[in-house]
Order: sequence, then C-alpha cells, then structure tokens
Amino acid sequence: MGCVLVVAEQNGGALKNVTKVTISFAQQAAKRLGCDVVVAVFGERVSDAAGRAAGFGAAKVLTVEHPALAHYLAAPYAVAVSEVAKSVDATVVCIGATSFGKDLAPRVAVRLGAGLASDITDLAGDGANLLYKRP
Repeated sequence: MGCVLVVAEQNGGALKNVTKVTISFAQQAAKRLGCDVVVAVFGERVSDAAGRAAGFGAAKVLTVEHPALAHYLAAPYAVAVSEVAKSVDATVVCIGATSFGKDLAPRVAVRLGAGLASDITDLAGDGANLLYKRP
C-alpha cells in the first residue's frame, strides 16, 4: 500500500500551524489504511520548516526546493505536488482547508485523475471503505 501525503503549508520557511493539524488528521487516515505518513514541504530554503514538520510524527519528510516555488503560484505548485504524490505512491493527499489548500487541492486532484473530498473533519471505516465526514 502507498502512503498518506501531507502538503505542508509554510511561508518564508516558517511552518504554518495548519500543518500540524493536517499531519494529525493524516496519521488517523494512515492508521486506518495501514500505511505511513509522508510530509512534503515545498518552497525555497524550507529546511527549518521541514525540521519542525519532522517533529510532528511523520514517517518521512521531503523537501522540494526550487526558486519557482518561493512564493505560491497555483501552476508550479500543482505540478510539484502531483509529481511528489506519484513518486511516493500516495493513496491519499492531505492539504489543509485554507485558501492555499482550497486553491491547490482541486488542481492536484485533476492532475492525478483523483477524487477530491474537502473540509474533512473526521474519518470512519478503513482500507477501501474509508469514509470522510464533512461539516
């Protein structure tokens, strides 16, 4: 089985608090799916943010650094996130329910040919029968 990929949210190399919440949610999903959590931090000079993300319990933290990712732009981020999702064989991609996430997630879903469930607050079931609860 693949992994649950978390797209970390950072600004200027500082990890945003929503990432901790997203990792916590991803850990619940990974436990139900029987796989690991992988966090990916995108941007430029993001090693400090990656170090902080590592402290939240992910099995693996990846950094994707490139000048084109220094500031959020939908197109380069969607390409980068979808390529990482493919490379780690992500079963689920978790992105925080922020303006960043709500802009990025649909673009990533299209690039991956995947479904999208937004604003998830809870999980039920396991394996192929994972159910998502929305407000």
